Amino acid sequence: PLELAALGAPTCFVLCDLVFTDPRAHGGSADSYSIGLPNQPALASLVFFQQAYVLDAPTNLLGLTTSNGGRAVIQ
Repeated sequence: PLELAALGAPTCFVLCDLVFTDPRAHGGSADSYSIGLPNQPALASLVFFQQAYVLDAPTNLLGLTTSNGGRAVIQ
């Protein structure tokens, strides 16, 4: 994990590689996200991780809030 306190976001961490990013606008307090995956047996048991980063200027000096990290396995 990469702690963001030195950048002005105490208690915020980068928990995942930023290999795939999908910037989106959202104006509420909750959101959901889905991504389509092809029906390929080769993807079975694939493990991936996800995390959300929210631009939130009043929260801290960095203006960023991070979510908890999540782990998923394709069944």
